[in-house]
Amino acid sequence: MGLSRRPPAGRLLAAALVAAGLLAGCAVVDPPQAQPTWVPKPEGPAPGELPNERVPLGPDGGSAPGSPSSPIQPGSPDDPDVVAAGLTLPWGLAVLPDGSALVGERTTGRVLRVQPRRAPAMQLMQITGLDTSGDGGLLDLTLSPDYVADNLIFAYITTPTDNRVIRFEIGGRPTPVLTGIPRGKADNGGRLAFGPDGMLYIGTGDAGQPGLAADPRSLAGKVLRVTLFGQPAPGNPDPRSPVFTRGHRNVAGLCVTATGTVEEAESWPSADPISRLVGAAERVSGGDLSARVPEGDKDDELVSLSRAFNRMTYQIQSQQSELIDANRQLDERRRFTETVLTGVSAGVIGLDRSGRIYLPNRTASALLGVDLDLSIGEDLAEVAPEMARLLKLSVRRPDRLAQAQVQIAGADSMRTLLVRIAAEHDDGEIRGFVVTFDDITELVSAQRKAAWADIARRIAHEIKNPLTPIQLAAERLRRKYLKEIKKDPETFRICTDTIIRHVEDIGRMVDEFSSFARMPTPVLKPEDLATIVEQAVFLERTAHPKIGFETRFAARPVPLRCDARLIGQALINIIKNAIESIEGRIAESGASPPGQIVVTVEADGPVAVTIEDNGKGLPRQGREQLTEPYVTTRAKGTGLGLAIVKKIMEDHRGQLMLSDRERGGARVRLIFAGDAHPASHTEPLAVPAELSSVSHGA
Repeated sequence: MGLSRRPPAGRLLAAALVAAGLLAGCAVVDPPQAQPTWVPKPEGPAPGELPNERVPLGPDGGSAPGSPSSPIQPGSPDDPDVVAAGLTLPWGLAVLPDGSALVGERTTGRVLRVQPRRAPAMQLMQITGLDTSGDGGLLDLTLSPDYVADNLIFAYITTPTDNRVIRFEIGGRPTPVLTGIPRGKADNGGRLAFGPDGMLYIGTGDAGQPGLAADPRSLAGKVLRVTLFGQPAPGNPDPRSPVFTRGHRNVAGLCVTATGTVEEAESWPSADPISRLVGAAERVSGGDLSARVPEGDKDDELVSLSRAFNRMTYQIQSQQSELIDANRQLDERRRFTETVLTGVSAGVIGLDRSGRIYLPNRTASALLGVDLDLSIGEDLAEVAPEMARLLKLSVRRPDRLAQAQVQIAGADSMRTLLVRIAAEHDDGEIRGFVVTFDDITELVSAQRKAAWADIARRIAHEIKNPLTPIQLAAERLRRKYLKEIKKDPETFRICTDTIIRHVEDIGRMVDEFSSFARMPTPVLKPEDLATIVEQAVFLERTAHPKIGFETRFAARPVPLRCDARLIGQALINIIKNAIESIEGRIAESGASPPGQIVVTVEADGPVAVTIEDNGKGLPRQGREQLTEPYVTTRAKGTGLGLAIVKKIMEDHRGQLMLSDRERGGARVRLIFAGDAHPASHTEPLAVPAELSSVSHGA
């Protein structure tokens, strides 16, 4: 058997070779190649040079077989268009860049190289382990899109267990690319082509089981689209599946045009109209709505049936295209809506008519502290029970907007949410609900602070005026009349001292009210935070020698733009609270262990100061309110200490964090915005002024 330059008419093998040649010549299937010169090479002398000899006659009076005038059978070894002879069932053809071609033999697995001019075929390698029963074996060859660089060849083969695609270099060991394609006694398919997108297209047969062609889970009866490594190609109908189209019977030819259109030819056992209709119907059932049948010229029932079938498939295909386009528009609108919902600062939750979650945005999950994507289908009352009462109100009055403030307990804080629930109703019937909510925790806190600041100003104004006269009068009574009182002078002295002492206490409280009401604007300049901490600790260590103090610095100095006086005031307030907590623990449970306060300055990343103590610790309930004005857990506390600290940190764009110490006690962190940066040479670090020991109890 040989390879011919022109297709021998009427021979099945020749037709297969012509199809293979056409596929190999599809401009986008194989990599760019030099165009071979397939020029016929005449054998023997030119026609004008033939000797004038008598032609022997055969028994029937015609030319004797083998005589010079015997007609040459197309495709025979004597055909001048044959470029290679002696091949065993050549089945796959791939043209190489140099103009030669690779030919695969289906039953032997040999890969041969043939030249455009007549020359013996050269065996390059042999693929073993093939199952050549039926129409199986080495079924096709194609070159990698980057063959010049990687020298990879892809082949479609049949094994005893399956059909598969392999890749290899000449002389190398084949590597599986895609396995598990069903095999059968017939209809194994086996066509390969690379598209302009660089993806590998694989035509498979239904392995004699038409039902597999319609099954999206099977690789039989499909055109598959995969990467060079056999993974599903991006853009497939199902991104997790290699199936590109389905409903094919036996793909016998495959080509991908420059525009990406997949063209395929199928092998059918019969060409009668009924068989064509049956085959086309199977393709439609498999999802291929482009299936059409020839209508013919006769005006009979089969032609009418063919026309009706084509008209039906055309209408179904048109309706499918319209539905796909409508779904695409709906998907685009849905993605746009989800993008809008993702970008808003408010939490949004869509509920169905039963109050079950079906569409939350990310902000809602963040505000509630729950991954609402995992709660889709659950009742809102179970996920956020704080909103259950408001949802019931909206159900009772769907024509009104239900609105209320709701407290949501987080992991370490309490959030105040302004929740609004609106019912979506149509003709008096509720279709669903839309829940929106904003975090107004800071707003409420700011409003509360503003109100308390106004009250503090009024209290300070009303109380401070009479304090000085009272104190002066008490001091004057003590000086003038203490010596004149002969009977029980000690009681007189104690009473006047009590008046003076409590007037001083009230004065300090008034000063705190005034300080909270009129917090000075911070003056930010380069400071050394380590020096500020040392001065604050020194003042309290001197005043409380029975408590151990320890300072830890990651580096010295720690440059920070801040107001040294205000930061020092904040540190003293926190350390004072720690001392009072330690004293309270000792009073309740004894002096063991001794009081200990550790102050750590961190400069690796955001600058932070951590104060830890082994005192009584923070209360378990209501600790999120400790930073609000006039909230205290101590009998003599004013409730302004931590409120002032928080205000100072907010003015420095920092944070105040309260937590428990691991071994008992409290842990307070002051976190400043930004990292520690070396101070500019034009702004030398200032030396903080001596800090006063004025503090505010919490």
